[in-house]
Amino acid sequence: MNKKGFTLIEVIVAIVLGLIVISTILPILTHSWSSYGHSRAVMDVSQIIERQIDSFRLFVSLNPEENFAKIKDSTENLTLVDNSMTPALTMNIVGKDVMDHKGQPVSDLTALEITASWGTGKNDTLRITAYVAKDF
Repeated sequence: MNKKGFTLIEVIVAIVLGLIVISTILPILTHSWSSYGHSRAVMDVSQIIERQIDSFRLFVSLNPEENFAKIKDSTENLTLVDNSMTPALTMNIVGKDVMDHKGQPVSDLTALEITASWGTGKNDTLRITAYVAKDF
């Protein structure tokens, strides 16, 4: 018999081997895709927070004497919502005094503790401390 082609057994073996290869690669790909999505969200949130910090610093630089006091007073517990992401990003900003090595407050420096939350998972929160000075 000199037939050209594959037997049924050869086709079944090829399909089984293909499925084994796909079943080992698929979990790796899905994990990679979900990691990329989370990394992308963290990067987006970081950029939004950076813009917010820059706006605080710009506001202070326009009139340091008056605006620095406003920043210190207005950020005791400030909550901002940014709807440019889905789900929405919520930032809680708390201004705190910065202490020197003797435990005395530094008068021309404030710390902004920013907690950003954008989802329901345990890894959907980012905490950043930024410092705003009266004079740059």
